[in-house]
Amino acid sequence: QRQMCIRDRLAAGRASDAERTLREDLARYPANGWALQGLAQSLRMQGRAAQARAVHAQLAGLGTDAQRASFERVYR
Repeated sequence: QRQMCIRDRLAAGRASDAERTLREDLARYPANGWALQGLAQSLRMQGRAAQARAVHAQLAGLGTDAQRASFERVYR
């Protein structure tokens, strides 16, 4: 349900709201691949490309292909 809420916020252009929720999730679960991917997307939507790239680097370091694929199904 939380993933759908974030997806809806991103689809509605409420990237800063989505970012806030994703950062809360990451504070609890720092290695959460779908939250990292969502955070990167929300940052890109806000024009913060350098920060988005840094988050993508974190995600790449996790090696979580399954989580990235899961995120892409939910958020695209």
